[in-house]
Amino acid sequence: MPRFRIFTNDRGTEDGVPMYSALCEVIARDATSAENIRNWPMNDGGSPAKAIEWPATSPVSKAWLAKHVGD
Repeated sequence: MPRFRIFTNDRGTEDGVPMYSALCEVIARDATSAENIRNWPMNDGGSPAKAIEWPATSPVSKAWLAKHVGD
């Protein structure tokens, strides 16, 4: 099964863009399944989350990381 890294929206916004931090890695069938897991360590289950394939290889995943996580 594929691996995903869960990112949570806990850094506020920067120039109107929600900023995310990495929380943990999970193994799931797909990104939607990974986002629906609610027993991530250190998450209260209420934070908006985004699952990205890990390691990120697709252009879409890389673009999302550049925009919402930064360097």
